[in-house]
Amino acid sequence: MNRRSATISCLVFALVIQQANQAQAEYDPLNTSVNIEIIDTSFTYGATNRSVPLRLYLPNTGSPAPVILFSHGLGGSREASPFLGNQWSARGYCVVFMQHTGSDREEIKNAPRFQRLQALKNAMSRESVINRNNDVRATLDQLEELNLSRGRYCNRFDLEKVGMSGHSFGAITTQAVSGQNYGSQGQIYTDSRIKAAIAMSPSMPSSGRTPTTFSMVKIPWLLMTGTADDSPVNRRVDAKSRRDVFKSLPSNGNSFELVLNEGTHFIFGGRSEKLFGPQSPQQQQASIKAISTGFWDAYLKQDPEAKAWLKGESVRTVLDPRDVWSIK
Repeated sequence: MNRRSATISCLVFALVIQQANQAQAEYDPLNTSVNIEIIDTSFTYGATNRSVPLRLYLPNTGSPAPVILFSHGLGGSREASPFLGNQWSARGYCVVFMQHTGSDREEIKNAPRFQRLQALKNAMSRESVINRNNDVRATLDQLEELNLSRGRYCNRFDLEKVGMSGHSFGAITTQAVSGQNYGSQGQIYTDSRIKAAIAMSPSMPSSGRTPTTFSMVKIPWLLMTGTADDSPVNRRVDAKSRRDVFKSLPSNGNSFELVLNEGTHFIFGGRSEKLFGPQSPQQQQASIKAISTGFWDAYLKQDPEAKAWLKGESVRTVLDPRDVWSIK
């Protein structure tokens, strides 16, 4: 290569880098401009007519929008984490919050006050795990039916672009349907319609874990936790052990982890400030909204600017300097 060609190559490379940096600077995951409507509904499925209450956050875009499912934590409901439902839908996603009968807030409401903690622990049963996993599949089936029917939901959902998310027990559900391997049973709950997943307060299975529990995950995963993210119902699950899930994911460039400094277990649920740690809940929830939105934009909308932002240095502008951001 002569000197002139080398100079041109250097200039082209510099221009590419400049354009990439400019894209990172211009991309803003917290910029929302889409009007939304919130609808509470429900459906039943299966031989037992199991009921699944839903809260739909629907963007008024005039065209089919990517879909994000959300699974609440133990003792929660479809009303969980409204800051995420509002954020994601205002970015142009159809967001579907499921309520899981048998491990929802009704388990607390129907128990005497002094027995509520035990009632929650009892609700974390194998039956609840299976029911939750089945709820996800049934909800996607229901959305497919609604998409083809006449009425307000007709052609509303882009079911070629589906994301799965959840917090705590909902993270366990998310892991199960998004690629977790169950040894000799394989990936029995994995739903191929799901293209990307976010697990908030993830956890390793208490038993039956193998070296391939998460190493066979095929889709992009984002894990979120905090340095004070201890389980309120299970002493064996603490902030340190939650990070073992990320260590077990494949190193393919599409595995991400955010660890919020002093982030507690409740920061992802949008509960009252008294349950949070010393850090400002507004600041931490802004980080959660920004990182999660960038992830969805990158892997559901296939937005190259979002992916460049997510993998570049600009992503750290939405984080506390003490937060840990990892990609592998």
